[in-house]
Amino acid sequence: MEQQPLIYKKECFEIIGAAMEVHNVLGCGFKETVYQEAFEKELKLRGIQFFRECSLSVYY
Repeated sequence: MEQQPLIYKKECFEIIGAAMEVHNVLGCGFKETVYQEAFEKELKLRGIQFFRECSLSVYY
């Protein structure tokens, strides 16, 4: 299957980089809330704007 090019390539790499940094520092074994808070702090440090736990409508 052919992959589609990323629309927001730079932004995707920045977000994935932030997530990887949290994983590299904390490792595994913590509760989700710990990773969530650490990820939020990492996004703020990198100047990446985000919304925390916003609702999303899914249609199928």
